[in-house]
Amino acid sequence: MNDRLRKALSIGVLAVLLTSAVAIVAAGADDTADAKEQYYFAVGLYDKELYEEAAKQFSNYIATFPKGDRKGDAVFLIGECNNKLNRGEAASQAYARVIAEFPNSQYLMQAHYRLGEGYFKAKQYEKALSEFSSVLSAGDKELASLAAYYAGESYFQLQQYAEAIKSYSRVLKEAPQGQTSGFAAYSIGFCYMKLKDYQRAVTAYQTALEQYRNPRLAAELQFRLGEAYYSLKDYSKAVEAYGKLLTNYPQSEFVDDALFSRGWTYYEQNKFVQAYDDVNTILQDFPNSEWADDAVYYIGWIYHKDSKLMEAVTAYDKLLKQYPSSIFTHDALYNKGWCYNQLGKYDQAMEAYAKLADNYPKSALAVEALHQMGEYCFNLKNYAKALEIYRRAISIDKDNARNDIIYYKIGLAAYELTDYNGAIAAYREVLSRYPSSKWACDAQYQVANLLSKQTKYTEAVVEFRKVVELYPKSELAPFALYYAGYFSMKASDWNSAIEAFNRLLKDYSQHGLMREAAASIGDCYYQQKKYSDAVTAYRKSLSLIAGEALADTQEKIGDSLAAQNLYEDALTEYLKVVILYKSFERRVARSQYKAGQCYEQLGKWFKAKRTYQELIDEHPKDEWTDKARERIKAIGDQSDE
Repeated sequence: MNDRLRKALSIGVLAVLLTSAVAIVAAGADDTADAKEQYYFAVGLYDKELYEEAAKQFSNYIATFPKGDRKGDAVFLIGECNNKLNRGEAASQAYARVIAEFPNSQYLMQAHYRLGEGYFKAKQYEKALSEFSSVLSAGDKELASLAAYYAGESYFQLQQYAEAIKSYSRVLKEAPQGQTSGFAAYSIGFCYMKLKDYQRAVTAYQTALEQYRNPRLAAELQFRLGEAYYSLKDYSKAVEAYGKLLTNYPQSEFVDDALFSRGWTYYEQNKFVQAYDDVNTILQDFPNSEWADDAVYYIGWIYHKDSKLMEAVTAYDKLLKQYPSSIFTHDALYNKGWCYNQLGKYDQAMEAYAKLADNYPKSALAVEALHQMGEYCFNLKNYAKALEIYRRAISIDKDNARNDIIYYKIGLAAYELTDYNGAIAAYREVLSRYPSSKWACDAQYQVANLLSKQTKYTEAVVEFRKVVELYPKSELAPFALYYAGYFSMKASDWNSAIEAFNRLLKDYSQHGLMREAAASIGDCYYQQKKYSDAVTAYRKSLSLIAGEALADTQEKIGDSLAAQNLYEDALTEYLKVVILYKSFERRVARSQYKAGQCYEQLGKWFKAKRTYQELIDEHPKDEWTDKARERIKAIGDQSDE
């Protein structure tokens, strides 16, 4: 909503007070002849608009005839003279004196009203309301309606829009055909717009158009009606309202406003051709319009959204050249860079971004421009330059709401430069400054990951667990939980690892990592020499895994049984690997060797030698072949018992 266009009745422009000589002569019949002559002289000067001289003569009257019948009137008229001379403070003092010293004056209500005017002009709206409220009970309905109107204006300035509506509504009730009625009806709609009650704003504007045909307001009311429909996202009716203004009021001061607003409404409807035509008409027919620079910018934006990127660049360049002081200069530079970026003209894009960052470092878009420059360098793998630019962006505006992604990219760049501590510091900035950022979860994960790369396994586990606790529904949570277990194993914290893997199986039972987790539980028990528990864990994992992992787990079951001297059972598990998983040659060779070992432990030397020989024949190049030969040689001529 465009507040700067709002019309309101200017204070003091209304003929609300009867201060002509005819009205004044009727009062003060008991004065002496000299008093009357002095008073009439002052009135005559007032009627001839000689306000400076009139004020002096009214003052002379008061000084010469301190008990004169017309003293209160003279004080009031001194106020009127000063009011005409734009001496606000002197006028207010006179009106206040009438109120304080002459409560029976015929001008008492006018004095309250004028004093309210003075406070309103001085932007002392609370005091103005007090004076206007005193007038509302006046017998003069027109004066009361004026007071109600300006009470509404006072409430409006105080942003008390609901109270303003009440005052404006009183105007319509008590003086429906008064000189303020049209403005009051219009202002009701404006207040509803401020309250974001757009449907009631539509109703108020329509009522004002239909019932209060005020020619001073008609065009603007039509414009405001379009605004209200636009705010309701009823774009078709908004276009219709703006169109009526253009058709019915072609000479109105709001024609360029209507063209611009209708163009933007067309844009919202993705009617880019119509949008362009309206906005371009402003440049053709209203080159000096306050909307001219807006029009040039939005022509660029329309082209931009319509994927006519070079045309957009041309429009942005026109704005930068013709309107260098426009509020859209920063946006034009940034969007120009963006268009070039989309066109793959990266050098030109960087030039536009650099100009924005260098010339307008305090612009809200300067940080974004530097971000894009940093991205360009990052994509070229010039991580050192990217890091420099990202840090410059942070230094420009340390509290920018978009710094979360920049801190995150600082972390990535530092990581690529193997500056792990620098990367961790950047990620922690994301977490401390922007805990609700969409990058926070990933930043937390990267902190843990980098600690693990530094072999700080215990610290890494703590950070991985934070991912799970803080972001349990994120895609990274199951990975973090797995690595919490994995690096607990690296730190030999077997119980912590088992707890993490079991939790993963429970909370993320459909995740692919559950296979590794299930097998890893067995590894933890094995490392603690809890071989029976290891066998149980490994057997549970068999239903979850497949392929080479299945062969590996089968072999580990054998290892766990062998560690308990259960060689017959271990032999069975090793032979399963040999027979069932022939495609995994290295594991087959190793399990075949271990099967031979079991035969030896069972005193079955013949089968041991045959197993070793089969390994040699079937896997002649495997590392286990030489060990098999050594075992055959060691067994020698031993025979089964």
